[in-house]
Amino acid sequence: MNPTKLFVLAVLIVALPGLGCKKAAQPSGGSTGAASDAASGVEFKLKWPLGRHITETMEIKQNSVMNIPSVPQPMKQDMDMNQTFSLTVKKETEDGQHEVEMEYISTKMKMLMGGKPMLDYDSSKNSADAKNPGTAVLGKLVGSKINFVLDASNHVASIQGAGELMKRLTANGGDPMGTVKSIFNGDVLKQYMEYSQNLPGKPVKPGDSWPVKKDFPMGAMGTMMTDYTFTFTGVEKHNGHDCAAIDMDGTLSSKPNGGEGMIPGMSIAIHDGVSKGKTWFDIQDGMFVDTTMTQDMKMDITIPTPKGAPNAGNGKAQIIEGTMHQVVNTKLESK
Repeated sequence: MNPTKLFVLAVLIVALPGLGCKKAAQPSGGSTGAASDAASGVEFKLKWPLGRHITETMEIKQNSVMNIPSVPQPMKQDMDMNQTFSLTVKKETEDGQHEVEMEYISTKMKMLMGGKPMLDYDSSKNSADAKNPGTAVLGKLVGSKINFVLDASNHVASIQGAGELMKRLTANGGDPMGTVKSIFNGDVLKQYMEYSQNLPGKPVKPGDSWPVKKDFPMGAMGTMMTDYTFTFTGVEKHNGHDCAAIDMDGTLSSKPNGGEGMIPGMSIAIHDGVSKGKTWFDIQDGMFVDTTMTQDMKMDITIPTPKGAPNAGNGKAQIIEGTMHQVVNTKLESK
């Protein structure tokens, strides 16, 4: 994979933590009276009962266009990605801590460049291309496990297994540009379980809004910054549950990390990013149960002129300008 493709994959992974769809394995029966209580204020509380097992599948469709200097036609890229992982509550303590195991179950990814197939991977069919380092990394990801310890406030207190995952993915020189380390480092993995950051922290009524701002360190690729406004629109039935419907409206941007990029002198910046979507929070079961989102952004990728090129040494760099559009949906299965 070239740097542009790898960065696209990183954006997919880090832009959405905490907004994933979650559904309880054994929903409680009966009415909560949530609709009637909405007028007086609804309180959102995350719940991690011992033994809860959740399976989430995230589907992403992405289209991007890159304008490369000296190349007459824009480079178009289309990608479909499907990723499934599970969450299982393994332990709970008297002081309110919970240990949650996350396991990568399966991954599918198809990519076209200018209409030509560049990558077609399905972990269930072991379709990795030995000549493509990207599919090799995807194959190693399946079956990997990470354990998160959540404190009584549902914030991540510690992560176990991140180092083992990194060794597995980078074995035999599997990360020549440092991209895997940017995507799967501890700071990024931590965001997978920081769901409480999306909640208002107090009872809210229909029409109430609250800010959700997050920065995601991405190693050599800099820092991804998201700035959302969440608005509680009311309680409604969703998949047979009383859910708080929440609209999401935000901006996306990034900044370089001030150090070396994936290659010396390289930097990547996202700007003019907008994101809109809707999520549903199951009030009784204490989980986000569905999410849909559309995102549009612009990217500038600055690459120094290669040695030996006609303009090498003149201080000028090559700037690749691009646009990206992606739609993210989720499908749930509970056991």
